[in-house]
Amino acid sequence: LLDALRDPAMVSPTPLPDATLDGSSFTSNTAEGGGGLYIGSLELDLTQSSFASNSVSYLYGLSNTTPSGGGGGLAALSTTLLLDGVDFTSNSASGHGGAVWALGVDASYLKTWITVTDSTFVGNTATSMAGAVGVRRIYGSLSVSESSFTSNAAGSYGGGVWADEVDTTIHLTDVDFDQNSGSRGGGVWASDDVGLRITRGTFSDNQATGAGAAVAFESSTTNSRGGIVC
Repeated sequence: LLDALRDPAMVSPTPLPDATLDGSSFTSNTAEGGGGLYIGSLELDLTQSSFASNSVSYLYGLSNTTPSGGGGGLAALSTTLLLDGVDFTSNSASGHGGAVWALGVDASYLKTWITVTDSTFVGNTATSMAGAVGVRRIYGSLSVSESSFTSNAAGSYGGGVWADEVDTTIHLTDVDFDQNSGSRGGGVWASDDVGLRITRGTFSDNQATGAGAAVAFESSTTNSRGGIVC
Protein backbone atom coordinates (compact mmCIF):
# COMPACT_ATOMS: atom_id res chain seq x y z
CA LEU A 1 0.00 0.00 0.00
CA LEU A 2 2.78 2.45 0.89
CA ASP A 3 4.50 1.75 -2.42
CA ALA A 4 1.24 2.40 -4.25
CA LEU A 5 0.87 5.77 -2.55
CA ARG A 6 4.39 6.78 -3.51
CA ASP A 7 4.24 5.66 -7.14
CA PRO A 8 1.41 7.11 -9.29
CA ALA A 9 1.85 4.23 -11.76
CA MET A 10 0.75 1.82 -9.03
CA VAL A 11 -2.30 3.77 -7.87
CA SER A 12 -5.62 1.98 -8.36
CA PRO A 13 -8.46 3.95 -9.98
CA THR A 14 -10.68 2.72 -7.12
CA PRO A 15 -10.63 5.31 -4.29
CA LEU A 16 -9.15 4.18 -1.02
CA PRO A 17 -11.21 4.48 2.19
CA ASP A 18 -11.69 7.93 3.67
CA ALA A 19 -9.27 9.11 6.36
CA THR A 20 -9.46 11.92 8.93
CA LEU A 21 -6.69 13.76 10.76
CA ASP A 22 -7.82 16.11 13.54
CA GLY A 23 -5.74 18.17 15.94
CA SER A 24 -2.46 17.03 14.41
CA SER A 25 0.81 18.92 14.17
CA PHE A 26 3.65 18.49 11.66
CA THR A 27 6.86 20.29 12.65
CA SER A 28 10.40 20.43 11.20
CA ASN A 29 10.05 17.44 8.87
CA THR A 30 11.99 17.17 5.58
CA ALA A 31 11.33 15.11 2.45
CA GLU A 32 11.78 15.17 -1.33
CA GLY A 33 8.05 15.88 -1.73
CA GLY A 34 5.47 16.71 0.91
CA GLY A 35 7.74 17.78 3.75
CA GLY A 36 5.12 17.19 6.43
CA LEU A 37 2.55 15.01 4.67
CA TYR A 38 2.05 13.30 1.31
CA ILE A 39 -1.46 12.28 0.26
CA GLY A 40 -1.95 10.04 -2.76
CA SER A 41 -5.19 8.69 -4.24
CA LEU A 42 -7.40 8.91 -1.17
CA GLU A 43 -9.98 11.17 0.44
CA LEU A 44 -8.68 13.01 3.49
CA ASP A 45 -10.28 15.47 5.91
CA LEU A 46 -7.59 17.44 7.78
CA THR A 47 -8.98 19.66 10.54
CA GLN A 48 -7.69 21.90 13.33
CA SER A 49 -4.07 21.04 12.56
CA SER A 50 -0.79 22.82 11.94
CA PHE A 51 2.26 22.59 9.69
CA ALA A 52 5.34 24.53 10.83
CA SER A 53 8.91 24.68 9.53
CA ASN A 54 8.60 21.64 7.29
CA SER A 55 10.66 21.60 4.11
CA VAL A 56 11.29 20.01 0.75
CA SER A 57 14.95 19.97 -0.18
CA TYR A 58 14.76 18.42 -3.65
CA LEU A 59 14.35 20.52 -6.79
CA TYR A 60 12.27 18.87 -9.52
CA GLY A 61 10.77 20.33 -12.66
CA LEU A 62 7.06 21.05 -13.19
CA SER A 63 5.76 17.49 -13.46
CA ASN A 64 2.18 16.25 -13.11
CA THR A 65 3.23 12.70 -12.23
CA THR A 66 5.35 13.20 -9.11
CA PRO A 67 5.18 15.55 -6.12
CA SER A 68 8.98 15.60 -5.75
CA GLY A 69 10.29 19.09 -5.13
CA GLY A 70 6.88 20.40 -4.05
CA GLY A 71 4.82 20.92 -0.93
CA GLY A 72 6.95 22.06 1.98
CA GLY A 73 3.96 21.43 4.24
CA LEU A 74 2.04 18.86 2.22
CA ALA A 75 1.81 17.45 -1.29
CA ALA A 76 -1.35 15.95 -2.80
CA LEU A 77 -1.63 13.73 -5.88
CA SER A 78 -5.00 12.61 -7.26
CA THR A 79 -6.72 13.36 -3.98
CA THR A 80 -9.91 14.74 -2.49
CA LEU A 81 -8.65 16.95 0.31
CA LEU A 82 -10.44 19.10 2.89
CA LEU A 83 -8.39 21.54 4.96
CA ASP A 84 -10.48 23.12 7.72
CA GLY A 85 -8.81 25.22 10.39
CA VAL A 86 -5.28 24.33 9.31
CA ASP A 87 -2.34 26.69 9.87
CA PHE A 88 0.74 26.63 7.63
CA THR A 89 3.67 28.60 9.03
CA SER A 90 7.25 28.96 7.76
CA ASN A 91 7.24 25.90 5.53
CA SER A 92 9.56 25.92 2.52
CA ALA A 93 10.14 24.17 -0.79
CA SER A 94 13.23 24.24 -2.95
CA GLY A 95 10.81 23.71 -5.84
CA HIS A 96 7.13 24.68 -5.79
CA GLY A 97 4.42 25.18 -3.19
CA GLY A 98 5.98 26.34 0.06
CA ALA A 99 2.93 25.17 2.02
CA VAL A 100 0.84 23.05 -0.39
CA TRP A 101 1.57 21.50 -3.80
CA ALA A 102 -1.27 19.66 -5.56
CA LEU A 103 -1.35 17.70 -8.81
CA GLY A 104 -3.65 15.48 -10.82
CA VAL A 105 -2.55 12.76 -13.21
CA ASP A 106 -5.19 12.74 -15.95
CA ALA A 107 -8.67 14.03 -16.69
CA SER A 108 -10.39 10.63 -16.68
CA TYR A 109 -10.23 9.55 -13.04
CA LEU A 110 -7.00 10.62 -11.31
CA LYS A 111 -8.16 14.12 -10.40
CA THR A 112 -7.61 16.33 -7.37
CA TRP A 113 -10.21 18.32 -5.45
CA ILE A 114 -9.10 20.68 -2.69
CA THR A 115 -11.32 22.67 -0.32
CA VAL A 116 -9.70 25.07 2.15
CA THR A 117 -11.69 26.86 4.86
CA ASP A 118 -10.76 28.96 7.90
CA SER A 119 -7.03 28.38 7.39
CA THR A 120 -3.90 30.55 7.51
CA PHE A 121 -0.74 30.61 5.41
CA VAL A 122 2.04 32.68 6.99
CA GLY A 123 5.67 33.05 5.98
CA ASN A 124 5.86 30.10 3.61
CA THR A 125 8.42 30.19 0.79
CA ALA A 126 9.23 28.46 -2.48
CA THR A 127 12.33 28.89 -4.59
CA SER A 128 10.25 28.58 -7.76
CA MET A 129 6.45 28.85 -8.10
CA ALA A 130 3.79 29.21 -5.38
CA GLY A 131 5.03 30.63 -2.12
CA ALA A 132 2.04 29.17 -0.27
CA VAL A 133 -0.34 27.12 -2.47
CA GLY A 134 0.33 25.74 -5.93
CA VAL A 135 -1.95 23.63 -8.13
CA ARG A 136 -1.18 22.23 -11.59
CA ARG A 137 -3.20 19.97 -13.89
CA ILE A 138 -5.47 18.94 -11.03
CA TYR A 139 -8.45 18.38 -13.41
CA GLY A 140 -10.68 18.88 -10.37
CA SER A 141 -11.11 22.07 -8.36
CA LEU A 142 -9.61 24.40 -5.78
CA SER A 143 -11.87 26.34 -3.43
CA VAL A 144 -10.50 28.61 -0.68
CA SER A 145 -12.75 30.51 1.72
CA GLU A 146 -12.41 32.51 4.95
CA SER A 147 -8.63 32.11 4.84
CA SER A 148 -5.62 34.41 4.87
CA PHE A 149 -2.24 34.53 3.12
CA THR A 150 0.39 36.66 4.84
CA SER A 151 4.07 37.25 4.04
CA ASN A 152 4.44 34.25 1.72
CA ALA A 153 7.09 34.50 -0.98
CA ALA A 154 7.86 32.79 -4.30
CA GLY A 155 11.14 33.12 -6.15
CA SER A 156 9.09 33.14 -9.34
CA TYR A 157 5.30 33.41 -9.88
CA GLY A 158 2.51 33.42 -7.29
CA GLY A 159 3.58 34.51 -3.82
CA GLY A 160 0.27 33.43 -2.29
CA VAL A 161 -1.49 31.17 -4.82
CA TRP A 162 -0.25 29.82 -8.17
CA ALA A 163 -2.48 27.89 -10.59
CA ASP A 164 -1.67 26.50 -14.04
CA GLU A 165 -3.50 24.19 -16.46
CA VAL A 166 -6.27 23.56 -13.96
CA ASP A 167 -9.03 23.22 -16.58
CA THR A 168 -11.68 24.37 -14.12
CA THR A 169 -12.62 27.40 -12.02
CA ILE A 170 -10.74 28.31 -8.86
CA HIS A 171 -12.90 29.97 -6.22
CA LEU A 172 -11.33 32.38 -3.70
CA THR A 173 -14.00 33.70 -1.32
CA ASP A 174 -13.58 35.94 1.73
CA VAL A 175 -9.81 35.76 1.48
CA ASP A 176 -7.08 38.16 2.59
CA PHE A 177 -3.72 38.51 0.87
CA ASP A 178 -1.25 40.69 2.74
CA GLN A 179 2.45 41.31 2.12
CA ASN A 180 2.98 38.36 -0.22
CA SER A 181 5.61 38.58 -2.93
CA GLY A 182 6.78 37.04 -6.20
CA SER A 183 8.26 38.05 -9.52
CA ARG A 184 4.74 38.08 -11.02
CA GLY A 185 1.48 37.81 -9.12
CA GLY A 186 2.60 38.70 -5.63
CA GLY A 187 -0.77 37.62 -4.24
CA VAL A 188 -2.18 35.34 -6.95
CA TRP A 189 -0.89 34.14 -10.30
CA ALA A 190 -3.14 32.16 -12.66
CA SER A 191 -2.69 31.09 -16.27
CA ASP A 192 -5.34 31.91 -18.83
CA ASP A 193 -6.66 28.33 -18.94
CA VAL A 194 -7.86 28.77 -15.35
CA GLY A 195 -11.29 30.16 -14.53
CA LEU A 196 -10.51 32.43 -11.58
CA ARG A 197 -13.33 33.78 -9.40
CA ILE A 198 -12.45 36.07 -6.50
CA THR A 199 -15.32 37.11 -4.22
CA ARG A 200 -14.77 39.57 -1.37
CA GLY A 201 -11.00 39.33 -1.64
CA THR A 202 -8.75 41.86 0.12
CA PHE A 203 -5.25 42.53 -1.22
CA SER A 204 -2.85 44.83 0.61
CA ASP A 205 0.89 45.51 0.45
CA ASN A 206 1.66 42.63 -1.89
CA GLN A 207 4.71 43.02 -4.11
CA ALA A 208 5.91 41.83 -7.52
CA THR A 209 9.20 42.65 -9.16
CA GLY A 210 7.42 42.26 -12.49
CA ALA A 211 3.68 42.46 -13.17
CA GLY A 212 0.66 42.09 -10.91
CA ALA A 213 1.54 42.92 -7.31
CA ALA A 214 -1.90 41.68 -6.20
CA VAL A 215 -3.11 39.42 -9.06
CA ALA A 216 -1.53 38.40 -12.35
CA PHE A 217 -3.70 36.58 -14.88
CA GLU A 218 -1.87 35.93 -18.10
CA SER A 219 -1.12 33.66 -21.02
CA SER A 220 0.45 30.25 -20.57
CA THR A 221 1.65 27.73 -23.14
CA THR A 222 -1.79 26.11 -23.38
CA ASN A 223 -4.91 27.25 -25.18
CA SER A 224 -6.83 30.02 -23.47
CA ARG A 225 -10.08 28.67 -21.97
CA GLY A 226 -10.44 30.59 -18.74
CA GLY A 227 -11.44 33.96 -17.45
CA ILE A 228 -11.35 36.06 -14.35
CA VAL A 229 -14.26 37.37 -12.31
CA CYS A 230 -13.65 39.63 -9.32
